[in-house]
Amino acid sequence: RNGKSECSLSIQTQDNLPVNLNEPVKCIVISSLVTTQRKLKAMSLLSGRNQLARAVLNPNPMDFCTKDLLTTTSDRIIAYLRDFNEDQKKAIETAYAMVKHSPSVAKICLIHGPPGTGKSKTIVGLLYRLLTENQKKGHSDENSNAKIKQNRVLVCAPSNAAVDELMKKIILEFKEKCKDKKNPLGNCGDINLVRLGPEKSINNEVLKFSLDSQVNHRMKKELPSHVQDMHKIKELLDHRLDELSRQRALCRGGREIQRKELDEQIAKVSKERQELASKIKEVQGRPQKTQNIIILESHVICCTLSTSGGLLLESAFRGQGGVPFSCVIVDEAGQSCEVETLTPLIHRCNKLILVGDPKQLPPTVISMKAQDYGYDQSMMARFCKLLEENVEHNVISRLPILQLTIQYRMHPDICLFPSNYVYNRSLRTNRLTETSRCSSDWPFQPYLVFDVADGSERRDNDSYVNVQEIKLVMEIIKLIKDKRRDVTFRNIGIITHYKAQKTMIQKDLDKEFDRKGPAEVDTVDAFQGRQKDCVIVTCVRANAMQGSIGFLASLQRLNVTITRAKYSLFILGHLRTLMENQHWNQLIQDAQKRGAIIKTCDKNYKHDALKILKLKPVLQRSLTHPPTTAPEVSRPQGGLPSNKLDSEFAKTSFASSLYHTPSDSKEATVTAKDSERPPGQDWLRDPRLLRRMGMIPEAKGKCLMDPQPLSPQHPGATLPLGEPGFPVSHQDLGSVVQQSTTKGATPSNHRPHVPCEPPAASADASTRKRKCDQEEGLSHRRETRAFSEGDQERHSSVSHHTKRNSAWDKDKGGQ
Repeated sequence: RNGKSECSLSIQTQDNLPVNLNEPVKCIVISSLVTTQRKLKAMSLLSGRNQLARAVLNPNPMDFCTKDLLTTTSDRIIAYLRDFNEDQKKAIETAYAMVKHSPSVAKICLIHGPPGTGKSKTIVGLLYRLLTENQKKGHSDENSNAKIKQNRVLVCAPSNAAVDELMKKIILEFKEKCKDKKNPLGNCGDINLVRLGPEKSINNEVLKFSLDSQVNHRMKKELPSHVQDMHKIKELLDHRLDELSRQRALCRGGREIQRKELDEQIAKVSKERQELASKIKEVQGRPQKTQNIIILESHVICCTLSTSGGLLLESAFRGQGGVPFSCVIVDEAGQSCEVETLTPLIHRCNKLILVGDPKQLPPTVISMKAQDYGYDQSMMARFCKLLEENVEHNVISRLPILQLTIQYRMHPDICLFPSNYVYNRSLRTNRLTETSRCSSDWPFQPYLVFDVADGSERRDNDSYVNVQEIKLVMEIIKLIKDKRRDVTFRNIGIITHYKAQKTMIQKDLDKEFDRKGPAEVDTVDAFQGRQKDCVIVTCVRANAMQGSIGFLASLQRLNVTITRAKYSLFILGHLRTLMENQHWNQLIQDAQKRGAIIKTCDKNYKHDALKILKLKPVLQRSLTHPPTTAPEVSRPQGGLPSNKLDSEFAKTSFASSLYHTPSDSKEATVTAKDSERPPGQDWLRDPRLLRRMGMIPEAKGKCLMDPQPLSPQHPGATLPLGEPGFPVSHQDLGSVVQQSTTKGATPSNHRPHVPCEPPAASADASTRKRKCDQEEGLSHRRETRAFSEGDQERHSSVSHHTKRNSAWDKDKGGQ
């Protein structure tokens, strides 16, 4: 009425309200029941409509496909697959074979992709493989006629953001690979692509593929002139909205007044556009017939899991008969709750492909009671767990899961711990990525753990704050900005688990950098699926007494936290507190053995922040390639953490050795001149790269670049304690401490120096260390590095100690 809409609300209350109540009542919308209703519908229709019902409810190993059943492949596809690694090729070919072979047989394909392994690329490759095999001119409408829709795929994800990110890659690939770009067969290269869902939830970059946008485009030609004018105004508003959104995105780091003004303008233009869209719909009616035609003609339909259960798809396929999709692909399947993943299965599809990583963040479920009942477990996680149990009990010989094992994101030193501890040593770094990360001119160390020993947590409403860690974060950010003035909001990420810490850091950044902060601050959940050149993690929790570390205790959260960085990862925390958790305990032990821990306190924050800078000794080595070997000890099978409680003695010994930093002691230094390096080799700073190019001979002893996974069939296998990143329990460390106390150092025939690792925490520790050094001989020299603004002293090739003498030497694979 007069441009305003009215609605009536029926409110049911627990208490009786007076009849003559004239005071305003505040109503808050908690959530929509639409998604819940769709989940309920999916559960009720599952058994009656889908052959996959039995496989979902009572899975059998035979329901999962891991074999390439087809052998004939065209030369064009072989050439196309050259851009993929062997794991990705196997995943694409196996899933393709599953879809094409016996369409009426229900099968499930699991593709497990750890961080940075190219899950999205694999999905796009599979779509290309499925949709372009027998494509011919003039057959673009086969979907409308074929009873079995072999050339239509439903692609879903839990969130709109995940759907849109995947869509961007689909659009780029199919437009690039279009056979005749002047005369494409579809609206996206040679295929037809449609995005379902409300336009306000769709990213501007893929908005033109939305169903509403395509419907409007088709109907414009048949509309009266005044309605066409309304469409033109709507287009102008769309452009205006795009421009305002772009300006708003550029203001994320600061300028709050401008942000507010832009927000107000965006709200105003959005409202105007929405009102105009409503008027257009009233004039031209509901274009349901056009919607159905577009959906039926599409090869790829993208939407959220919830939207897939809406009336749009159901009405489009009603009366069509047959199977509407050749397969359903669910991306980020580890992040969707099980009932959500059931939703797209109501369309009677027999082939389900789940792509994700159950070892990253699980579905977000707030209700503790729901969590107790396992509602936060994804379908993919349940399947993986069940299949792993089948392997353990010898029901099957190998996991029917397609594993992606080559990562393209992280510096190898960052990748090492998650690979060994979380992924059973299966995650490896692509060689070109390693070359890029290790020979880059990025001036900062790849991996350091700062022990903020004087930090303390403070309760802030329902959250926590650690002021000391914030001070160190600011020192590191200022240093990064000083050394690399080109870094922006896009390059640096600060991850925290607590909103109060996030808010305080953001305030300090705005104050320090005049609201033009060079870093994005957010929680772990917000960083899932994303990456930054450099990531700083502030752990916040610091208890004087033993206590809970809250969110930090989750291995899945820890895994996401430490796998977002491409070049540098700096972790700040109170290590004594974090050590109470078995997962963080393993990370700290690993960092201690690799010499990556820096103990710091308030007065030294500025000085210790400088230790993130790389130095330039003649021969630099990676943390992942130490030149020493230590005595072998047994290790928990498969690289997973031991569940046994550690003895107090071992914990105390390890904690003491952790804080025994050689940089604090007055050790004698032995320096020597080194031969000049050829100028041509100066950019190759990592010895791994020199070896590969034949510039230096292979190092003696075992190369640790690609550690072989511990076979489940050989539980007695052992690993060297000195190898970085291999988790060792406190008990193991304690036994080595006791050994070194009684016997001193153990000589090695392979490497020049084996340290007493780790040094015991006692009054005569330094005496034993000197004795150990004397027994090793004067020829086994250790080095220290002094940091100065000018040139650094260069030293001869040195032994590898468990803790670097200055705790921040340059010897990493990132040089």
